[in-house]
Amino acid sequence: MAEDTEAIVAACRAKHPAPCELVSVQTRVGLFVLRSPTTAEHRQFQSGLRDDNMKSEAFRNLFVAICVYPERAETTAKLDAFGGVLAHAKVQNAVGWLTGQLDELLGKSWPAP
Repeated sequence: MAEDTEAIVAACRAKHPAPCELVSVQTRVGLFVLRSPTTAEHRQFQSGLRDDNMKSEAFRNLFVAICVYPERAETTAKLDAFGGVLAHAKVQNAVGWLTGQLDELLGKSWPAP
């Protein structure tokens, strides 16, 4: 059954209104809708990045925390079955956009207009 991306994103937008940003990412594993992280989530992520042994776990934890579709249990099940999805360029770019890292690399202000 094909997912209706627009309807799913609209439902997620209703639950997470602006100024929360949403990004949808379609991979071969399925559709993921991510929201911008809270300050606490972002600080925890940044803290995990400082430890070389925790970088991949920090990214996974942030991804699970900010993924609003599918539900958490399904998200973790997909990540367990297809761990490489976190290395997908679309996923990396979406998280980079939502955390402001891509803007900083491009010399732009964040959040983007």
